[in-house]
Amino acid sequence: MNMDMDEHTIPSPEVLTFGTYTLDVKYREALFDEYPFYTVEEIVGTYLGHNPYYPSQEVWIGLEENPSHLFGRRNEAETDTDTDTDDTESMSPE
Repeated sequence: MNMDMDEHTIPSPEVLTFGTYTLDVKYREALFDEYPFYTVEEIVGTYLGHNPYYPSQEVWIGLEENPSHLFGRRNEAETDTDTDTDDTESMSPE
């Protein structure tokens, strides 16, 4: 990390190293495309998985390698519930 930057600096997209953390170039590009206004603190927090709006680098790379993985988890979770979404009776006013 450039010594001129603190955690509130918005770095250029070419910056990949923040202290001891080095981001994958494709991950950094994708994160910048989505959130170009992120500060150093937000970039590192996202990289580490502390951002509920964007995946960590580890998860993001996993999704890049196997995009269906995200949907596979969702579908597995849906099969655990026993809800009937076609029940129109419960939607009628009493």
